[in-house]
Amino acid sequence: MMPGNESAPLHNMPGIWAWLDALPPAERPALLRGDIAYGNESVLREAEAGNQPYLTKLRLTKNVKRLVTKLFAHPDWEKAGLGWQGREDTL
Repeated sequence: MMPGNESAPLHNMPGIWAWLDALPPAERPALLRGDIAYGNESVLREAEAGNQPYLTKLRLTKNVKRLVTKLFAHPDWEKAGLGWQGREDTL
């Protein structure tokens, strides 16, 4: 049991990264889910540094909606695996 002020990702992530790093590549999760407190910049930066794919949710702000509209207007999407397609852009 941990005190309530030690349950944030800041305190949990070192153990999670150690566990993921110990797994053979074939047994690592296909995606890390980054939401709520686990979708912050430091967690995502660490996932990228460890080549761990992740998935997060975006708030549909005006700029996000504008970008999604722009992306859907282009037919040149790339295969993303598992039957999915995607496009990369910067917001």
